[in-house]
Amino acid sequence: MDEDTSTAKEVDLLELTAHIVSAYVAKNRLPASD
Repeated sequence: MDEDTSTAKEVDLLELTAHIVSAYVAKNRLPASD
């Protein structure tokens, strides 16, 4: 049970990090038009 929980948390963290990184990259790729 503990292993499943920690693994799920790790996957969630990786997924969250991936979303943040991809969003950051996408934002920086766009021309700055404020």
